[in-house]
Amino acid sequence: MGETKSLRKRQLIKLMDRLPGTVFQYREWPDGGRAFPYSTAAIEKIFFASPKALASDGNLAWSRLTGKSAAELRSILNRSALQLDAFECVIQTTSPQHRHQWVRVHAMPERQSDGSTLWHGHMQDITAQYEADVTAKQNAAFLNMIFENLPDHFYYKDINGRMLGANETCYRHHGFSSESEIIGKTDLELYPGEEGESGFAAEQSMMEAGTTSRDREKIVRKDGRS
Repeated sequence: MGETKSLRKRQLIKLMDRLPGTVFQYREWPDGGRAFPYSTAAIEKIFFASPKALASDGNLAWSRLTGKSAAELRSILNRSALQLDAFECVIQTTSPQHRHQWVRVHAMPERQSDGSTLWHGHMQDITAQYEADVTAKQNAAFLNMIFENLPDHFYYKDINGRMLGANETCYRHHGFSSESEIIGKTDLELYPGEEGESGFAAEQSMMEAGTTSRDREKIVRKDGRS
């Protein structure tokens, strides 16, 4: 029986070691003591200290946090320990080579008989995803700057011809003071009479056929000015 339990334990440890990120237990005592009683090998890639070292001194992990992340995590842990609520957050650590990485943390607290709090959780390096998101946001901001500042009319619509967005040149041409006012409008509402009807019909035909059109548009306002 003992051998069977030992085998199962080794198999479980191997399984957890193969999970992305690290499974861990983190404990804090009322006197300020900190430790990671248990963690899988991958924790070394996050805090640059072995599971054995972290089991003896949890401050090794805190020394790898950036100042901002340390302050935010301290506040989160205080609240989690007080209310015994699970938490999720993203922290930033610094390697010995001064490279930054971003780590997502999920943990559930449990009060111990000696007054300490033990968190059971999971951490995973999300640096690649985080940096990709930052790059995507920067690219979107750059494109939006171009979109807003070119003198041409830029807009995009859904498959029913309703405006989803437009640059300032476009919405002001139609007499609106903000982008939100033009959203949801179709050519039937933006252009008078037959022009709006024919433009809407042509647009719907292109949508259905999946074709593109490269042409000049003569834009006429409701007051008849082009």
